[in-house]
Amino acid sequence: ADTMQAVCVTRADTGLDLQGEIQVAGRIGAGIDHVYQRLRLDKAIGAGFTMTNIYGGAIIKFLKDLLTFSVSSKLIGGPLFIAQAVTQATQEGLVSVLLLAAILSVNLCMVNLFPIPVLDGGQLLFLGIEKIKGSPVSLRTRAILQQIGLVLIIALIIFVTRNDIWRIQLLGW
Repeated sequence: ADTMQAVCVTRADTGLDLQGEIQVAGRIGAGIDHVYQRLRLDKAIGAGFTMTNIYGGAIIKFLKDLLTFSVSSKLIGGPLFIAQAVTQATQEGLVSVLLLAAILSVNLCMVNLFPIPVLDGGQLLFLGIEKIKGSPVSLRTRAILQQIGLVLIIALIIFVTRNDIWRIQLLGW
């Protein structure tokens, strides 16, 4: 049998583990080579629904893990993290950019369904309360809850931006 010898040089790759702690791993530059194939329209639509369900399920699992403290809230990214991901995706090519756009769209959809009054999920919550109660929530109550929801969204934006800045200081852009 023929044998092959090669020198393998690793490089340090710094990232965050599930607890938000710095993890340095040796990388050798090997990875999965993606193969893309064209699909008929009906198959492409089906694959799109499948991938949307996969990404949606991953988001729900991540949120569950956040609530049970299985993963660190330091892993939540905001606008700077998205900009960094877009930069990386553009370097990898059009398919990566389109995949990132799809993932971001599913994320936005899921966040928009949170039962926070300024989001669509909050409006669905009001409709559900109206259905159970038999009458609409009073305008005063709605206004107060909308203001609370807006404060929650602003707090979330500040939190994820702080995470982004911390990550950039720690790991670089």
